[in-house]
Amino acid sequence: DASYHQTQQDRALFANQLAQAPLVEKVFASGGNFLLLALTCSQATLEQLVETMLQRHKIYLKAVSDRFPGERAYLRLAVRLPGENAQLAEILAQQGATR
Repeated sequence: DASYHQTQQDRALFANQLAQAPLVEKVFASGGNFLLLALTCSQATLEQLVETMLQRHKIYLKAVSDRFPGERAYLRLAVRLPGENAQLAEILAQQGATR
């Protein structure tokens, strides 16, 4: 199915874009239309980032750190349209560079 293959391509490109951000420690492999990220920041910093992204960019980030043991911060991001994915990856790259 063309839609399935497009989602695979979009997901792979998005994962590669996100992996370049200083804030992103690891992008986990995914077979769905979302990506799980382990971040280099604390959970408290992630909470601030979630608020900042919503207020400044009208982008909701889903923090899922509470679903994992330890203190590492995790995000679950939906794979969207390529332009939206690239915009989010760029914003996250800037956040990581300025924290």
